[in-house]
Amino acid sequence: MGAHTNLSILSVVFRLMQQAVLATNLLFMFAASILLDQTLPVSNVVAAMFPTFVINGNNNDDNAVATATTTMNESLAFVFLLIHKYGYLLALIFFGISMAILGYVVSVWGVFPKWIGYLLGLSGVAYILDSTLYFLKSGYDGQATGILMLPVLITEILFAGCLLLKKQTWSDHRNT
Repeated sequence: MGAHTNLSILSVVFRLMQQAVLATNLLFMFAASILLDQTLPVSNVVAAMFPTFVINGNNNDDNAVATATTTMNESLAFVFLLIHKYGYLLALIFFGISMAILGYVVSVWGVFPKWIGYLLGLSGVAYILDSTLYFLKSGYDGQATGILMLPVLITEILFAGCLLLKKQTWSDHRNT
């Protein structure tokens, strides 16, 4: 039995969605690094946007305004890094969907052992479950990630090994 063409394309679409989210997500990490670089003029821009924000002292104390500007930059950078974290987790959900579909395609293709496909499908479910827990469970900080990702690591290494060691050419299975 051959690989399911429509499901293969759907798997690629979800992988491309993952890449699009990751590419967009890099902007938030870049914004955080710009905010934290004191040599860039953006520090003055943030200070101009929040001229009355003072942590300690009064509005006439130059040292207090400098402290407030640094704190505002750090706070904004932290928010951007949090957005980056959750954006990365969202990308992993798309990756998990792609992996689950790929697992099914590999299991019915006939080129690799079915159990590799089943393990890839379970890996996709593990990615989806772990990333979804961050969004749905309050206070979740990856307590189950190690348990969920150890089988994923083993599966991905096994699949990479199968791809590297497979002696048949892909053209042998093109029309199946």
